[in-house]
Amino acid sequence: MVRCWFCQKTFKSKKALYAHLQFCAERKKQKDQWIRYPVSGPRFRGCIGVVSRSPKTLELVSAAHKKLESGAITPEGFAGYIMALSDVGLVEYMVEVARPAEVLA
Repeated sequence: MVRCWFCQKTFKSKKALYAHLQFCAERKKQKDQWIRYPVSGPRFRGCIGVVSRSPKTLELVSAAHKKLESGAITPEGFAGYIMALSDVGLVEYMVEVARPAEVLA
């Protein structure tokens, strides 16, 4: 039995562990492998970081972000979409608020 160093799940073989590590959400978070989507609206300016075990879910999020960039959905709609995916357990997200320009200088 081998154990994942990040999420502590056990596996019968090293091969199974290595397959798991490709999609381990805890590993992605600890290695800062968040996919960051810039969002700019009247209430919020910054990035929404997303991590998921499923590449298909990340493709859906990227498609929604393209709709945001084209103006088809609002920033609030995009954030709601991310929260809905989080509620059903498909993604985990974090919010990074952009700093004002005078703080960055």
